[in-house]
Amino acid sequence: MEIMDWKNNLTEEQTAFYDGIKITYSAIVGFLERLEKQAEKDGNLRMQKALCNLKENPPNTFYEALLTDYIYFMLSEHIEGLQVRSLSNFDRIFYKY
Repeated sequence: MEIMDWKNNLTEEQTAFYDGIKITYSAIVGFLERLEKQAEKDGNLRMQKALCNLKENPPNTFYEALLTDYIYFMLSEHIEGLQVRSLSNFDRIFYKY
């Protein structure tokens, strides 16, 4: 099966939307890198290792899952400027960890 060159089939609006997602994800990875460096500086090797993994992979442990949820929560609060979000249904999301 041949992979379609989807970039050539996007409208200008769609291209702008996906470019915005790339910018956002790049900023999040950059933020994780800064947190990782700070964790190393503070001697928190557990957090440093978790952040290093989360830059490119889904969470593998309960600690990483909680860290992901917390970082998402803090970034969402900062971007939206509203405190209307909960940290979700812990029992459903974190059971597998």
